[in-house]
Amino acid sequence: KDKVTALENQYKKFSSDISQSLQMADVLKAIDIKEKETEVSVKSKEPKKMERLQFLDEMPIHVLVEGRYSNLTNFLFNLMNDRDRLQRISSISIRRMGSSKGAAARPLIMDATISAYRYAGDLAEKEAPKK
Repeated sequence: KDKVTALENQYKKFSSDISQSLQMADVLKAIDIKEKETEVSVKSKEPKKMERLQFLDEMPIHVLVEGRYSNLTNFLFNLMNDRDRLQRISSISIRRMGSSKGAAARPLIMDATISAYRYAGDLAEKEAPKK
C-alpha cells in the first residue's frame, strides 16, 4: 500500500509539472525566442503529426538551424532547459555547409527533431463512456 501511495504521489507531481495547455504555436514561439537569444539562424521549422503516448501528447518539430558550434549548443541547451515544458531531442546531425574548401569559415547546419510534450489527462477519463 505504501508503494502504491508513493506512485500515486509521483504521478500527481508529474502531471502537475507538465503543461496541459501547451500548443504547437507555443513551441514554435519558444524556438523563435531561443533563435534570437543564441544568435543562430533557424532556416526551417516543420511541425510533424502529433502523437498520443499513453497520457502525453508528443508534438515533434523538425528544424534546420545554422550557426557556429557554440551557438548551436547554446540554442539546444536553452531550449531543453525551458522550465515551462518537457522537451527532448529525438534525432540530431551537425554538418558543414558546402564543399571542404574553406570549411572552417563556413557555418554549421544542425538538422534535428525536437519534441515537446503536454499532459493529455488520464486515458481512463478520456476513454470512459459519457453518461
